[in-house]
Amino acid sequence: MKKLSVFLFVIVICIWGYDLFQSEINFPPSTNSSTSINEGDLILINSSYAMHENAIPTDIIQAEQHINYASIDDSSIELSKRLVQPLNAMLKEAREQGITNFAINSGYRTFETQQSLYDELGANIALPAGHSEHQLGLAIDIGSTNGPMGLSEEGMWLAQNSWRYGFILRYPEGKTDITGISFEPWHFRYVGIPHSQILFDEQWVLEEYLAYLKENGSYEMKSHKIIYVSSIDQAKQVANNSPYTISGDNLAGYIVTVKKQ
Repeated sequence: MKKLSVFLFVIVICIWGYDLFQSEINFPPSTNSSTSINEGDLILINSSYAMHENAIPTDIIQAEQHINYASIDDSSIELSKRLVQPLNAMLKEAREQGITNFAINSGYRTFETQQSLYDELGANIALPAGHSEHQLGLAIDIGSTNGPMGLSEEGMWLAQNSWRYGFILRYPEGKTDITGISFEPWHFRYVGIPHSQILFDEQWVLEEYLAYLKENGSYEMKSHKIIYVSSIDQAKQVANNSPYTISGDNLAGYIVTVKKQ
């Protein structure tokens, strides 16, 4: 009888443990409850919308010490630490395909640095402090040591492949009337996967993507569902116990990226 009781106790513990395990793997990863509309990988920063102090990165590192497969002549160039892995992976693949002449020309900029550029170069070339993606730590200027980026094999390769690593060519040809910025074949912005794939497939710039989400409410993929909501409470509800991430858009709402099970 005692052995039977012990056996039953073990069974109960195993069932309880299995249920707990199931709830843990099915429950979405924890998200920062302080997530604001002004921060995240998808926030829009341009001449019309300035960044909020919430978006100032706190993980800035020196590019020279962490980025491989590209020349970095200026030791003061910095970027967000979260770009290191995807950027190195992207440049490594390019090298394996014989594309090797990359040069990192600019990364993170402080408010002071951006304002100095604006004062020096003027409004036709630079944006005022608070309106440049470089201040997010998520934008990086990549050039070619072989000549103009727009004509180089480095530029052409990145234009076709950067999306696979979460980057987008932020200011492509033919979109100046939307972005307000003329073609910059060197300026790449990290938005993360799967958003970079959507932007590439649809040939959208970030302004168009956010406008589509706001107007239509969602975007469906085989692997993910992208949902636009107006409050952080809604953002946490729509995931329906699936893994998800949340980003503000710096405009009026939140983008919830739900991974399908």
